[in-house]
Amino acid sequence: MSKKTGRCTNTGCVNADKQKKLDSRFGFCPLCGARLTSVCAKCGTALEEGQKLLCPACAEAKQEKQAKTRRAVKAASTGVISAGLIAASVLTGGKEKK
Repeated sequence: MSKKTGRCTNTGCVNADKQKKLDSRFGFCPLCGARLTSVCAKCGTALEEGQKLLCPACAEAKQEKQAKTRRAVKAASTGVISAGLIAASVLTGGKEKK
């Protein structure tokens, strides 16, 4: 989902009828030559001026997913560190090195 996508604005075009997502690097439909409208790369919603690749709803969902993943990784790494400390304590008999 790294490239910007567009949709044909010509209602008579096959691409517009199928609501096919097109690469909008060139800005025009390859079949009919009509100008492309920028759309969300994930859900296909028309984007307003200034929005990059995702609509606000998809961008928020992506941020929530990333935050959830970060929390899970942090919790897992904390558990691994704790298990390592417990294992080290058991192996040394609970005695600390001086």
